[in-house]
Amino acid sequence: MTIHTDIIIIGKGIAGLTLSLLLKRKGIRHVLLDRTDKRKSFALAETLPPSALVLLESLSLKALFSESAFKQTLGYHAMWGSEKIVDHNFFFHHPYKYGLKLNKQKLLQKLETQVEENILPFDKKMEIDSTGNEVLVLCNNVNTLFKINGKLIVDATGRNRTVLKQYNIETNYHDDLIAFSCHLPKIKHPKLTHEVFTESFENGWGIVSTLNESTNVMTIFTNKENPIRRQLKNYEDWKNILSKT
Repeated sequence: MTIHTDIIIIGKGIAGLTLSLLLKRKGIRHVLLDRTDKRKSFALAETLPPSALVLLESLSLKALFSESAFKQTLGYHAMWGSEKIVDHNFFFHHPYKYGLKLNKQKLLQKLETQVEENILPFDKKMEIDSTGNEVLVLCNNVNTLFKINGKLIVDATGRNRTVLKQYNIETNYHDDLIAFSCHLPKIKHPKLTHEVFTESFENGWGIVSTLNESTNVMTIFTNKENPIRRQLKNYEDWKNILSKT
């Protein structure tokens, strides 16, 4: 089977689904390829600042993202380069005085519902070939080989770099940060107003952010060569590390 289209999107995350929806609104032919044997992802507490809402509004996506949020968020606390906790209140932002605490799973479901006719599942095997002004993608779907002819291919696979690897394109990394995350029971702090707290310390920086009504996510960032990396691999050492923050 051969499919002819204009744009081939690889990856069914927020980026791939959002692009698919925008192309659909403009009537541009496209296919979104979704690999069926994806690894289970770790749920992170993702927050959009007020500046992101301006961009979403310009793309006519703000309502959809707002409907997929747990709640509005009014700011965050930070202890960065000093011992003073600073309250960064979104009230002074314009035109939106709030951000959004996203429910990522709900957002993905809403986006997918709107573009499901453009989604084509495939298993792990995929080959990409570009000749002249065309891109040819060969995929397997339940042991059935199909071809997709397109004019443009978009890699929306994030760190997986699926298309870049096929073309042996190197990636330039501008930092050597590594992150360690865990889920914790949500506890209301008596002196903190906002549900996001970030702090820098000697070996890196950390953030605690609300995932939902019962769970917080804590993430610690450090450089790959920092000796603390070995300790962070063992969650039993976290209590001692965090006692110094």
